[in-house]
Amino acid sequence: MIMRYTIALSASSNNISFPTEPGRLRPAKKGWVDQPNQRGTIDIIWNCVMTLAICRWVMLHLNIPAKTDGLCCLMLRKARWLMLALLAPELVMLFACGQWASAKRSVADMQQSGHEGWTMLHAFYADSGGFMLETADFVSFPITAKQVHYLVQKGYMSMPKITKEEIWDKSKADMFAKAIASFQAIWLIAQVMARGIQHLPVTLLELSTVALIMCTGATLFFWFWKPLNVDTPTTLVLDVAIAAVLLQAKDKAKHPFRDTPLDFIEPIIYTSSQMPLARFWGVQERPLPRIPNDRDSRLHNFPISLALQSLPQLSLFSISSAGTLNSPPYWNNSCGDGPAYPWEPYWVSDVSLKQPASCMMDIQPLLLSI
Repeated sequence: MIMRYTIALSASSNNISFPTEPGRLRPAKKGWVDQPNQRGTIDIIWNCVMTLAICRWVMLHLNIPAKTDGLCCLMLRKARWLMLALLAPELVMLFACGQWASAKRSVADMQQSGHEGWTMLHAFYADSGGFMLETADFVSFPITAKQVHYLVQKGYMSMPKITKEEIWDKSKADMFAKAIASFQAIWLIAQVMARGIQHLPVTLLELSTVALIMCTGATLFFWFWKPLNVDTPTTLVLDVAIAAVLLQAKDKAKHPFRDTPLDFIEPIIYTSSQMPLARFWGVQERPLPRIPNDRDSRLHNFPISLALQSLPQLSLFSISSAGTLNSPPYWNNSCGDGPAYPWEPYWVSDVSLKQPASCMMDIQPLLLSI
């Protein structure tokens, strides 16, 4: 018995087959099989799709919902913004930069007024609908950071007492998910760069994913101090009636409001309200029960404006520069050295690539159209 077990173990390690039936051999079993030294189509698609999905989910920082918003409404809103982030990532980046610029201006205004405790976190919290204003003669409505500064400066209410720790306690930012998304994105970018340096094939899908990751990184930078998934806002009580505030503003508040009664402080700051046929989408209730996510980006910083204009162009340039890289040979169904399609020399370098006799199904036209 011991001798038989020893012979079987030795034969398994040497990949020897034993006869089971006359004329048939049973291959020996292996405990570990190395992965083939070649990337498959499903590997490339899976890696890119998972990276995009994780980055998009972690990137999105929506404003505080209204009290009447149900679960279905919240899921549909997030799905719309996820789709927008996938189809037009530079647009989401522009909205994020608009919120960041507003927070910077709010911190500067508060510090000039002597309120040193007002930080970027407080400004983002206010601009995302974190403060609901309650008055004796009007329904409650959200106010922005600039409106908070106006009311405090005029003496209509006291400075909000909420601390940074209390705001972070409301936030549901998942640092572990952000770390996973960052690692996945860095790994994909490093892989594409390494393959480009070594003159190895890089697909257009990978280049497109890297371009989208660039916009995602910029968006996360602008939303770094924004609280995530806050459900309940903080209530602020106005010491006077809203009518008294409007009377003191005189000619500034003589026109009917469009979003909230404090529009004269910061009017028309949402992109959706400036679009034609705006009454068919967005928040229709007035005064606004929540602050919309599409804040108009009023940038007064030239370097930031230049960077926002350049980053999408650089992303598109990286995709258009795909002609300098090799396309994977296993995505062509021509098993010889010549091109499979008339347009292939534009995407494939002149290096002759040998291909195996068994070629995979051609999906190059599909990815060229992405």
